This record gives sequence, structure tokens and C-alpha cells, in this order.
Amino acid sequence: MRLLFLTQDFPPAIGGIQTYAASLAEVFAEHCESLMVMAPKQEGAAELDAQLPYRVERIATSSDWMRARALPAVLNHARTFKPHGILTGHWYVAGAALVARKMGLTERVFTAAHAMELRKNLLPQPLEPLYRWHRQSILKGVDGCFPVSRFTGGWLQEEGVSSEKITVVPNGTDIARFDTEEAAAGASEIRKRLGLEGKKLLLSVCRLVERKGLDTVIEAMPRILQAIPEAHYCVVGKGPYREILETQVRRLGLEESVTFAGSIPYSDLPSVYHSCDVFAMPARQVGASVEGFGLVYCEANAAGKPAIGGNAGGAPDAIIHGETGLLIEPNDVGAFAREAIGLLGNPARAQAMGEAGKARIYREGTWKHAGEKMLSVMESSCGLS
Repeated sequence: MRLLFLTQDFPPAIGGIQTYAASLAEVFAEHCESLMVMAPKQEGAAELDAQLPYRVERIATSSDWMRARALPAVLNHARTFKPHGILTGHWYVAGAALVARKMGLTERVFTAAHAMELRKNLLPQPLEPLYRWHRQSILKGVDGCFPVSRFTGGWLQEEGVSSEKITVVPNGTDIARFDTEEAAAGASEIRKRLGLEGKKLLLSVCRLVERKGLDTVIEAMPRILQAIPEAHYCVVGKGPYREILETQVRRLGLEESVTFAGSIPYSDLPSVYHSCDVFAMPARQVGASVEGFGLVYCEANAAGKPAIGGNAGGAPDAIIHGETGLLIEPNDVGAFAREAIGLLGNPARAQAMGEAGKARIYREGTWKHAGEKMLSVMESSCGLS
């Protein structure tokens, strides 16, 4: 297959969707006859692109404006590259791909779907129906959609996409990065650096926003400490909700039991996961803000750690309840406390869940699994298999 991958989120920018796009591109490059990635121009892009084993064309625009400025470049490159299909990282940029298909420059158009982009309305309230009509027109016009979870697939159907066009492809995990002796060995250094040696450690790694549910963990800490005095909660990441969380910690007198570690080097992330006993992010839905999948749960599993998540959004696809971790009802402080105490107080059970999660990723949850599944659907649609 000759595939053009059009994405507004791509390295060297950092984020979950950027990781998604780069990881899939690596798999596509291994299996396609030819791959072209089109992404926004940004600082450091030229140096990165020169190292990649596939062609990257940069559009002179920002990520936010790419939807409005991508069309000329897409048509130009589609004429010369002659892709069988165009895959877009969001529906936002799929309009340009649909124009290319209408002009006979490609046979099929596909789009990924994560979650919040299917609910966001960027126009003033009186124009929201027009914006939704625009989104639905594009989504119904593509030949196939790849939601990252069953939850997101349900939202696509609510937008009018027929089930025949929907193939759920959960996010992959770079197991080779997280399941290493080096990552495991670095855990003790992480604990020492943060002053957390000898603690029973709950860990969250995420952007600090309301939907992540970190306030539920903090509210549960007094109950957890009553049962497990050596328990400690470490929060890795930054975001606008940090000040609210810190106020909550002071209100509960938890300054000695909660650590806000801020951002950490990307290279340290595997060891950070290995440093904890239990990963925790009881995420909730707040308006259109929701976890479409929850890759961090699988990254924790890849490090052999169990995960406690909120039973909302796509988390039930990322966590198999009772096997690779536990799901609680969002905002249920008592339930979180009970489950955290149950895992922190029973290391054998926690280890068994973590190992089951790791085995699941090896079996079906790598980026190779995700990329090959998407390619199989796209090639079949284009009559190439």
C-alpha cells in the first residue's frame, strides 16, 4: 500500500497524539510499499525528519491552523505520491483528504478518532449546530474510522457514522521501552531522588486537569494512611489543576504524604512507572473532556504494575477489571480507598495483576498490533489484499 498519513500532531511536539502518530508511522513504514507523513512545520523538525526511515513533508502552519491550510499541500503531494489511501490523525484535517479523493488523487480516506474532538465545538454558541453539521459531514464522508476504544466508537455512531465503517483499534504500548532491566533498575534512583524510599507508592502520571480524578486519590489518602501508614502518593506531570490539588492537600494535612514531582525527563518515564506499587488515575468525564482510552494504564502494565482507573470513557478497554487492574466508579472516594488498600496491602495480588497486564500487552497491545490491524483494514478497502 502507498499511504499518505496526514496528522496535525507529530514529533518533535510532545503529547499522547504525537506518540500515537509517530508509533503508527513506524509500523506503517515497515509494511507499506511507501509511506509519506504530512505534518506541521515546527522547531527541530528538520533534524528529526532526517533521522526517520520514511518521508516527512512539513506544511508551513501550526497544528491548530493545519485544518485550514493543508489543502494545497495535500493536493500537490497526492498528485505526485499517488497514494492508495490517506489516513488522518483527526477528523479536523480529513476535509482536505476528501477533496483529494473527489479529484481522483486517492482511492480511500480514513481517520483516527480519539474522543474529545468528537464533542468540541469551536464556534460561538449560535453557530454550534453548523459546526456539528460540518463534523458529521466529514465523518460520514470517510471510508473508515479507527476509534481508540469502544467508547469512542459509540460517539462516532452518535455522529452518524455507520457501524460498518468503524473498526476499534486500541492504542498500542511500546513494551520494549518499559519492560527492560534498565528501567527496573532505575526505580530505586527515582525513589531516592524524590525522597520516597520505603514507601508504599501510589503513582499518577498525567496532565493535571480535572478529568483525571486525582482529587479522588487525595481525598482517599487519609483512609489509606489509616490502614497503611507508609503509603504515599506521587503525582508526575503539570497542568492548570495543580493549584487546586495542592490546596486540597493542605486542607487534609497531607503535605508529608503527597508529592508533586512536576515534569520529568522523557527518558526517566519507564523507571518512574517501575518505582510505584500501584498506578492510579480514577478518571471521569467532565463535559466533553474524557479519556478516550488511557494509554498510561497500559504503560504501567508494561512495567508490571496494576492500574486503578475510573469506569468512564475508554478506560474499560485499557484495564481488564480484576485481571490487569481495577475500575471504580468515578468520584467514589470510598471505593478507591478500598481498592488501593487491597492492592498496597497485598503485594502478591498487585504483582499478579501487573504481570497479567504485561502479558496482555505482549499478546495484543503493542503498536505493531495496532498498526497492522489498521493497515489490514485499509488495504482490504483499497482492494490490495
